[in-house]
Amino acid sequence: MPNENHFFLVYVLGPGPGPAGPWGYVLVEIPFRAGQHSIRAQAGLVAQEAGRRKWGGDAVLPFNELVPQPCICDAQLPESPDYENSVGRAWVVPPEFRRSHISLSSAPG
Repeated sequence: MPNENHFFLVYVLGPGPGPAGPWGYVLVEIPFRAGQHSIRAQAGLVAQEAGRRKWGGDAVLPFNELVPQPCICDAQLPESPDYENSVGRAWVVPPEFRRSHISLSSAPG
């Protein structure tokens, strides 16, 4: 998958009080950059901040407990992400979108 953006699905909610149900997933896009390393770590950082902004810092797992999973998204994503920085963009995904449009893959990271 050279010269393509990388997508990761990351579950960010920790145990304890907070939203119940299958929420807590963040879809992260890391743009291709020649020579980049630690793509999964970058995805984890972007997902963690998106989760903090959505659910508050106390509800989000620590960085070392996040598991970014390479994935493929077969739907057009909203133009405006829920969070964006110089590393990547993130969208909080509802359960029905995740089940219908995102599948795990074995992309590099």
